[in-house]
Amino acid sequence: MGLGSPEVLRKWNFPLDGKKDHLVLKPHRGMDDAEFKRDWFVNLNKANYEVIWFFENEPVNIHLIRDDVPEIDIIFFDSTHSGRAPEPENLPRIKHFVIESYPTELLKTPSRGPSTKGGE
Repeated sequence: MGLGSPEVLRKWNFPLDGKKDHLVLKPHRGMDDAEFKRDWFVNLNKANYEVIWFFENEPVNIHLIRDDVPEIDIIFFDSTHSGRAPEPENLPRIKHFVIESYPTELLKTPSRGPSTKGGE
């Protein structure tokens, strides 16, 4: 895992700036994903954070972390995954990382706002 991951995330507009976020990658490709992620969260000094968000598309990883580290807030990234476990229930889900912006005047007008038609 390495330099290619941040490049791909930025290419697809993932909000990654290196200031308020921390991208963690497995040191070796052959490591088990779920165990690596679970162990990372277990060993994290959670007292240093008000809230910890975990964005994940793989249900196997989500189920393990929900069971072993329930204090982590999880967002299910609803995309392709292995199919080895059922999709999680009762979690917020997103389909992409696109941050849309709107003209300031639309946001200030109480009777108008961003259209929800045609969006997800």
